Amino acid sequence: MVCAAIDKIESTGLRCNNSESRSEVVIITPDFMAQGLLSYLERFTSMQSSQCTIVLKSNSSDLYGDMLSGRVCMALGYLDEESVSFFRSNKSLKVELIDCCEEAYLIASEVNPIWQDRLSIESIADRPFASINHNGDCKVREPFEMYCNNKGLDLNVKLKTNSADCLLGIISNTYTVSISHSTFFAKFMSKHEGIRVKAIPPEQVDKLSGFTQFSKCYLVSNNEMKAIPINNIDDGVLMYLKGLC
Repeated sequence: MVCAAIDKIESTGLRCNNSESRSEVVIITPDFMAQGLLSYLERFTSMQSSQCTIVLKSNSSDLYGDMLSGRVCMALGYLDEESVSFFRSNKSLKVELIDCCEEAYLIASEVNPIWQDRLSIESIADRPFASINHNGDCKVREPFEMYCNNKGLDLNVKLKTNSADCLLGIISNTYTVSISHSTFFAKFMSKHEGIRVKAIPPEQVDKLSGFTQFSKCYLVSNNEMKAIPINNIDDGVLMYLKGLC
């Protein structure tokens, strides 16, 4: 889905706020995407003389308003269907689907005893659990937590976070496990030494049906804002996304 969406995104240029001497490229992106994204953008800006400051933020309290006002140039992130419909109702905003994940991934340390078990929803529920929320709202209950509550399973939730670093810390140093419904995040975590990521069998994921929606990542941009004075900076974003295919 990521690679298939690239052609759609190629017509989308990054936008920015312009000051007298510099341009600020403000991008909202989950923290686990920011590291790779920044390295690509720095590679492009370092080869050009344009004065530009890249500002990466993990969230916005009013993304809709920030996009329309120009305080935010572009956003990469996970949106629910209601938010997507609301954004698309404004012709100034362009919303593109980047990734739709129909799987669930178990994340744990390589030495976690869970890898010795037959992988099932029930075996996962027996372990200390950390909830990761990719849209930034930790108040929203994780689908697996909702499932366990509905089935009367005593899930021991040790952590609720929207930070990849926080999750990585508890996963690395304890026998706590986590579940992600994001292909991007699963690949990000799998690159860390000592961490193992595995797709949960489809018949087990089916048990969560009714408690979760497919995780969808979107690119949001404002088509009416003034283009930033940096050639092909949007290519840096495209290269980054292709690297996640």
